[in-house]
Amino acid sequence: MPRYSLDIPQGKFLNTPSRFELPDAAAALKEVLRVWSDLSRDIAHELESSPDWQMSLEDESGNVIFVIRTVVETIPKRLRPDSSGART
Repeated sequence: MPRYSLDIPQGKFLNTPSRFELPDAAAALKEVLRVWSDLSRDIAHELESSPDWQMSLEDESGNVIFVIRTVVETIPKRLRPDSSGART
């Protein structure tokens, strides 16, 4: 069965080894989404200090096959719609 590695390059999960043996890339994506869901509360707290959080899944050769990124962006006031829906 193919082996996959999960990489989380920041925050409290930095360098936490996560390796999976799964039948295919579709099963690997499902597992990554499960892990992301389990970590989401902790991820939300980290976004206050680091507004770009990501994790990636690599195949046995080290090729990145999936990246999940959570980003907090501040939209400039001039680009926000006013109460009528028009941008100011």
